[in-house]
Amino acid sequence: MKRYLVLTTLLFLVGVATASAQVTYQITTVPTFVIDSGRAEVLGSIRLTATNVGPSVGSTIQVLYQGVSCDNSFVSTPHGITHVEGSAALPPPAGAFSGNVTTGAVQNTAAGCIVSIVVANAVVPAVGDYIQISNARGRIDLVQGIPDGGNINASLNASPSASSLFTAPTTVVVATPEPGLVVTVDGVTRLQCVGGGNPEIVVEEGFNSAFVQNVATVAGSIPNVDPPVGHARYPDHLSANANTEIHINVANLQTGVTVAWPTLVAANAPIPAFVAATNGAGSQLQLLPGSTSTSATYEYACGDQTGVCDVNTEIFDIVPTVTVSLTAGFGTATAQATLYPTLLTNDVTLASQAPDTPGAGNTRPRFALRYLNVPADPFITTGPCTTTLLYPWVVLVPGLAYDTGISIANTSADMTNTTFSPVGNAAGWTSATVDETASQSGTCSLYGWNTATPATPAAPAALTYTTPSIPAGASWANSLSQIAPFNAGDFTGYVIAECNFQYGHGFAFISGGYGTSSAIAQGYTALIIPDPIIIGARRACYPGIGNVNGFLVSNPVCQEQAGEGLGQ
Repeated sequence: MKRYLVLTTLLFLVGVATASAQVTYQITTVPTFVIDSGRAEVLGSIRLTATNVGPSVGSTIQVLYQGVSCDNSFVSTPHGITHVEGSAALPPPAGAFSGNVTTGAVQNTAAGCIVSIVVANAVVPAVGDYIQISNARGRIDLVQGIPDGGNINASLNASPSASSLFTAPTTVVVATPEPGLVVTVDGVTRLQCVGGGNPEIVVEEGFNSAFVQNVATVAGSIPNVDPPVGHARYPDHLSANANTEIHINVANLQTGVTVAWPTLVAANAPIPAFVAATNGAGSQLQLLPGSTSTSATYEYACGDQTGVCDVNTEIFDIVPTVTVSLTAGFGTATAQATLYPTLLTNDVTLASQAPDTPGAGNTRPRFALRYLNVPADPFITTGPCTTTLLYPWVVLVPGLAYDTGISIANTSADMTNTTFSPVGNAAGWTSATVDETASQSGTCSLYGWNTATPATPAAPAALTYTTPSIPAGASWANSLSQIAPFNAGDFTGYVIAECNFQYGHGFAFISGGYGTSSAIAQGYTALIIPDPIIIGARRACYPGIGNVNGFLVSNPVCQEQAGEGLGQ
């Protein structure tokens, strides 16, 4: 009986000795920001640092990147997942783990990407020796359930389960998805007959270091003078092979409207000016060849990413020059922007699909098309030069000799055709001459609504008449009794005149009833209806702003009754 107890005790002691032989690891990470539309975005590195001397038990250590699949593997070319071994005193390769860690599998599953490494048996590390897994690239555009500003986590385990131990926590943050691009569009209204301002598209990094230059630029041939090792977004990897690009798409651009994009756009302060000759510290956007009025692509360049550009959030004001011909169509063009380069034709569409093979999907970074803003912002609204006049009371009663005289003056010609606007400069205020009233000519269409013989469902349209062309500086006048079809019978009601020139003004004079107690002679100036091309519609209230699917959009429901605001 005593011999049996002694044997049992020896077996227990052997078991304790075996269990105490594992290496215990402390887990630390260097989390990164990743762009929510990005493919092949670099996730943060994970370091396993030995807290005891082991020796190790042969084990497979698995890292699960929760909710995100990997776009690369250990064998991806040229930017695969890597592992390096080092020590507290020496950079890698160094320490007892060097030469004793081999790669395992990389597998995308419903739970996320699993990356494994194999640690050899009987490795005796010094405290501080470490294994670091880096350069796992996530398909962030396919991430589900992790909102912008949320965290992508990684959890670790070992197989066999007791072969390696980890100090808490065993789940750590490796990345935070954020929008890489913020877009603001300041649109303009341009009329056929006059000049005007240009629209503006402001593109801004969603976070500092969202834009990167990894190779020489195409348009400006600016070299990558700042090696990307140490980038805020790429802390531990070799150079990627593409630069951030921004693509602008203009939809519904009217015929006769052209957009000339600036070839270089410098970043706003506090980024200094970029000087290509000296590879200055600043940044700029360079227009790529092949850009058109409706499609422009800019490539990002920076002379000092780690020291300047990655430290600041960069903003670029893109102001194209717009030309509107005299025969341009009428309508509203919209503009949106997205990050480029785009996904490749061989990119997978499901998170569960395997990482790419060597040579496949080798553009990094690249992005899924996510045009901003949604809905698209108005960019260039084109319209005719018009004036709309309202004659609220017009009378024609031949039997009582009532008649209404109507006149329209085209005042687009004046003594100067200019206005003077104050302009500030370093020396004080001066005046700049701006052509505001270009001479115009055109016809006026009169539309009359007759309450004496109201329209029927069979004939709902208003009575119409078109004047001869009225030159700038001239007037047209006539009596209702001389204008067909208004003179077909009695007419009492109102008339709206739509003139194809700006600065039109009208006058009406009502007379009649001579020889009776109701004789009258009265004149008034026509009211001017605000230009619906400029204000967007003839509204009797201010349009409100509402929330639709998370976006602020114009709400046709009136939020404040304001009236039409007619004037002379």
